[in-house]
Formats: sequence, C-alpha cells, structure tokens
Amino acid sequence: MFLLFNGEILGKYRLVKPVKCSDISEVWIAVDGGGKFAVLKALHGGAHESERMVALARVLKQADCPGIVGILDCGVSESGIAYAAHPCMEGGSLAGFLLKNGRLSLGQTVCMLLSVLNGLAAIHALDIVHRDIKPANIWISKDGLACLGDFGIAKVPGFSDVSGAVFGSAAYMSPEQAKDTSMAIPASDLFSLGCVAYECLTGCRRYPQKSFTDTLKAVVSDRGIHARELEEFATLPFAVLLCKMMNPSPKMRPSSAEDIIREIESMGLPQDPLV
Repeated sequence: MFLLFNGEILGKYRLVKPVKCSDISEVWIAVDGGGKFAVLKALHGGAHESERMVALARVLKQADCPGIVGILDCGVSESGIAYAAHPCMEGGSLAGFLLKNGRLSLGQTVCMLLSVLNGLAAIHALDIVHRDIKPANIWISKDGLACLGDFGIAKVPGFSDVSGAVFGSAAYMSPEQAKDTSMAIPASDLFSLGCVAYECLTGCRRYPQKSFTDTLKAVVSDRGIHARELEEFATLPFAVLLCKMMNPSPKMRPSSAEDIIREIESMGLPQDPLV
C-alpha cells in the first residue's frame, strides 16, 4: 500500500506516478522544478535504516562512475522520510532485455560485464559490497550501456548486519553469502556477476531451482563448472574466466574487478551495446 501521494514534495522533487511499494519503501516517478524526471525511492524504515540509506546515497553520488546508476539527490524530507533519486534509465533492466531477447551475444555480454565491473571497482574501493547483483538490478542506458543499481541491501561501512541472517537473491548468491549474508565480501559480488554473465550467454540461470531453500542448497553444494559448459557461447579464455568468477571458493576467484577488466581487455573480444 502506498503511503505517499501524487503531488507530495520530497526535497526538490514532486511525486507524479507510483511504481512499486513494499513494507518499508516506495518507488515513484518524480519531477524536479526544471521539469526533469527521475526515479525516487522513499523509505519508511526506522532511524537506523534511514540514516544508512542517505549515507549510502551520498557516497554513491561522490563515486560518479558510469557503471553505477547515478544519484541525483538524497536526503530526509520535512516529514522525516528518507529518499534518494536517480535518473530514469531508458533501456530498462537487463532482466527485461533478457525476457524480450532470450540471451545476449558474446559482444553484448562482454560490454555488459565490463560496464558493471567498472561499477564494482568503484564501490569496492569505497568498502561497499552490493550483495544483490542480478539482471533486475542492472539497468541499461539510452546508449545501451549497463549500470549497476538498487543498493538496497548493500554492505555499508559503519552499519552493522545481523550475523547469521541470509537475504538477497538466492539464484545469484555466492556460497559464502548463502550461509551468512553478513560475511559477503567483494569476491561475493564477482561470483554473482559471473552468474549473471552465464545467464546472459546461455539464456538459462546457473541455479534454476524454484524455491529459495532449494536454491541455497544448490549454491552451497555446487563444486563449480567446467569451461566446456560455455564453449558453445564463448571463446575458451573467456569461458575459463567466468568459471573462475563462479568458483565456490572466494580465494580461487579473481582478486578484484580491476583484474578481471584487464584480463578481458587483453582478449580482444567484441563489445556491443545492448540496443
């Protein structure tokens, strides 16, 4: 149920169209005084959640990386509602793109991967772990470039988690996150992004189980994949790299997003925007 209303003012934005809501948040299309539209997320959580959301948005605003959906404005309204606004992404989500097209070409997958890796390099340098990388949280610009968004469950410096809790999107979780989400590290994001790239290439989820519990069991018990599973869709070096990203052991994955970027760029693969 939406608690905000059409025409309500949050900061410099006026709400014009509701998009979706949950128990603790609402997403609206909003417009500023200059007539520019944005997507605005408002939070109905407690003081701790509101403080965390605004602190994260301010850090992301400073990052200013093309691989991240930018933050236009953030703050707390006069009525005490925390909010953050970001640009409307004309290309929609990667999930929508896959639903329409089935899968991506090798060149499109490489382009998507490099864009999101640049975003991960930026947030990992700020000690932020996304923890929910999936096609629905990757957005496409009007130029067909991918951007990482929706940091709703990100691990943020200075804000604690409940130890032992497991939350996120099971089909894209690393084994360590599937056991305890508070233990997620940058390498966990690399695993999740590897699962996204696998799905982009093959048109199938790495973990297709239907229930949350069954998917977690599959993730935790998985011993990894062999490059031959991807040889129909990718070059051998690229397939090997994706297998490393999805290695069950964090220590066996590439050491950083930057290292993966350098390795991909050395392969001379095509890079095609998602248009």
